Amino acid sequence: MSAATDAFVNQNQQRLLDELMSMWFGERTLHRVRSMVLDSVGVRRDEVDETLANFDRFRVKCHDLSAFIEAQPWTKHSKPSLG
Repeated sequence: MSAATDAFVNQNQQRLLDELMSMWFGERTLHRVRSMVLDSVGVRRDEVDETLANFDRFRVKCHDLSAFIEAQPWTKHSKPSLG
């Protein structure tokens, strides 16, 4: 890639990250991220699909969230350590 192409890609990547960071968490769906990447960064559709195909390993599983909510660790009171 040329320096101009690199600068263009970097600028679009930063704009994409800024937009994602400004979104509410629940709006950051894989479908939306995929569309945003395809529209702004200029990578091939098959590259995006291949990258997102293994994304499940990064998700918080529903049962993990349910267990966390049921355990209510924020309600457990521990005495502060003085030592």
